Amino acid sequence: MYWGHATSKNLLKWEEKPLALYPNIMAEGLCFSGSANYDDNGLFLIFTDTVIGERIARTEDTIKFTIDVTKPIIPKHCGRDPKIIRYNNEWILIVY
Repeated sequence: MYWGHATSKNLLKWEEKPLALYPNIMAEGLCFSGSANYDDNGLFLIFTDTVIGERIARTEDTIKFTIDVTKPIIPKHCGRDPKIIRYNNEWILIVY
């Protein structure tokens, strides 16, 4: 499963971007669903790698994403759909 993505300045008109995540290349398995957010380092994605668990992908330009190959944030997790939100200055990760 690939991750496509698009950007918008006004949430009405969208510009398609190149694929963000590639299965078996940027992940050890498939790139299942997740969510995106921003922090001090820019845009990041949280997604489920079906082989090793929940992972983070980052981008500096919203085009090319990189993954820390060695560090899943929840290793060997069998769930999916990680959602990340910022609340009271802390990050909260919700996973099925």
